[in-house]
Amino acid sequence: MKNSEMQEKLNHLKTFDEKDIQGKIQYLIDYDFHLLTLNSDITPQKLFYFISTLSSICHNTALCLAMHLYTVWGIRLFSTRNAFTDHCLEQIKDQKKLFASLNEPSLHFIHSKNFKEKDYSITATPVEDGYVVNGIKRFVSMEPLVNYLPVYCRIKNYQGNDYGIITIIIPKETDGVKVNRDWDSISMGPSESNSVCFENVFVPKENVILNSEVFVKETDVLGLFFRLAISSVYVGIGDSALQYVSQKIKSQRIPHHDKPLAFFPGAQFNVAEMLILNETAKSQILELCRSIEGYLYSPRSYATMKELKKKSLITKEYTTISTIKLVEYALKTVGVGGLSSRSPLAKLYQDVVAGPFHPPQKDVLYEIIAKDFLGILPYKSRW
Repeated sequence: MKNSEMQEKLNHLKTFDEKDIQGKIQYLIDYDFHLLTLNSDITPQKLFYFISTLSSICHNTALCLAMHLYTVWGIRLFSTRNAFTDHCLEQIKDQKKLFASLNEPSLHFIHSKNFKEKDYSITATPVEDGYVVNGIKRFVSMEPLVNYLPVYCRIKNYQGNDYGIITIIIPKETDGVKVNRDWDSISMGPSESNSVCFENVFVPKENVILNSEVFVKETDVLGLFFRLAISSVYVGIGDSALQYVSQKIKSQRIPHHDKPLAFFPGAQFNVAEMLILNETAKSQILELCRSIEGYLYSPRSYATMKELKKKSLITKEYTTISTIKLVEYALKTVGVGGLSSRSPLAKLYQDVVAGPFHPPQKDVLYEIIAKDFLGILPYKSRW
């Protein structure tokens, strides 16, 4: 699909009710946008362009669909794909099904020897022909539309030398899977990111898509795709704020003056700050895209992944923080009217502040980057 054709179809989303995220996603599915990362010609740049463009129109829709898209791409690249994995990926095409995000396992600074099973949210007890899974998968974006739940599980009472974490796919209609409609965040509210509970859910062995020995090696790329997706959503929010401010200040009149706000230096300086923040964020994302593409199509190594992980963390942090600043400049530019509950800027600000809370959160992210630079290896102890 050409960019112009894609833009035309995405623009149609503006005719939907603002809060009808399910309707918007269903519309995108009808036009096969959910298949984007199944295409053999997908690139990080194409994913960035699609998500950021969609986000500039509706960032909640972009966030929800982005979680499916990056997860599908990552799973598709697993070198140990089995028949069940291929079946699930085929169901995306044939039955228009969606994947939940494969959330980060959050094992930063934790050596396998120091891993505490009781602190892990989902466990898998080995039984004949499979596992019995218990626990909670939180923050499932657009949960009502999700069909497949990829999950990291700690094997109960594991005695091996690695983390003992397997990766499985659980169809949402499986017995024992229950939805807890607990999403009440003031940010990204329409995303319906509910929790899903697993109560003695039997999972056949064929549903295991990664065993514990390859878990870390195979899932590293998912972290890169996740941070690319999140960064793309937030830079799209910046685009939306810029579009709104541009239109607003060209028509907003200043008392006792004949010219609109756009002619005044203060407004121009604020717009310049917004443009600088937006353009530098996009440049950082594009650099990450080039690095990911190089990694995907060249021999992989631990050192390369380590450097790329750092770059993706920096990109996620810079993009989310820059977009918050950008929206703050937008509010400052249009004045007190921007704080109205009906103002698009007020809604953008309410949602954009969620940026730093996407994992890893700021304190952990900064610690990872600094420890890498200082050569500190926290194998035995974090501090």
